Amino acid sequence: MQRIPRTLVLSIAFFMAFLTGMALSDHHDAGSHAMAEKSADGEMGEHSDSVGLHGGKLSITDHHQFETLFAKDGIRVFIYSAQQAPMMIQKSTGTATLIYKNKTKEVIPLLQQKPADDETSIYFCPMHPDVVQMEPGQCKLCGGMTLFIQDYLFARADLSTIEPGSVNVEIQLKDLKGIESEVTY
Repeated sequence: MQRIPRTLVLSIAFFMAFLTGMALSDHHDAGSHAMAEKSADGEMGEHSDSVGLHGGKLSITDHHQFETLFAKDGIRVFIYSAQQAPMMIQKSTGTATLIYKNKTKEVIPLLQQKPADDETSIYFCPMHPDVVQMEPGQCKLCGGMTLFIQDYLFARADLSTIEPGSVNVEIQLKDLKGIESEVTY
């Protein structure tokens, strides 16, 4: 199994920041930067301070980018190519493990879900990575192909009662498309 060079445990502090506005907004911080981190085995990888298309935190590997979004009703994971193009979930599955301060763990399955009508949606062309927009349409480069709506993996959990700093989250994904079929961050 290929892992992100250092297991990135997301703090619920991010969850609270997202709930106060960023998580459910259309905000995209194009001026953010990525920084290199060194894992215990000395490999270099990137953890991004950037905000994804849906307002979530980005995690980067050699072959994918993952956007993790925390909301009151659960955790959403969006998948992108190494070139930052949206990807479909296809057969990918996974788990979100909530790790509480008292060392207890709660493992929640991540299942494929399409965006609800009231959710911010990303539409894209799988053949042209630069064709990404916030409304339905057609790819002019393809000659009119209908754009795909980006789906995501969803772990249903009531996060509204979790206090900041009281839990960390570990995401494990498997059956990803391409060379990198499994990751943990």
